[in-house]
Amino acid sequence: MKPRLADAAAERLGTSTDAGAEPITEAEVLRVLARIARTGKPGDRLRAAELLGRHMGMFREQGNDEPGVSLADLILRAGRPETSEEGAT
Repeated sequence: MKPRLADAAAERLGTSTDAGAEPITEAEVLRVLARIARTGKPGDRLRAAELLGRHMGMFREQGNDEPGVSLADLILRAGRPETSEEGAT
């Protein structure tokens, strides 16, 4: 990152030594991420899009609504044969 951009970013993030500077808001972060997602380098664009998608809740798993069930448990369940209630007495 260019030195003047790094200084500007540090200032906007509230890490500057200026006591009058206000910290950056959520809306400003989203605006910056959106700008990067449109105009940044390919790797930066991908990461910005990922962060925006995560913020919007786009990457939630739909199939696993059971709390506390791990991926390993789901894999074990998938490998077990189904048991039928009809034949049980």
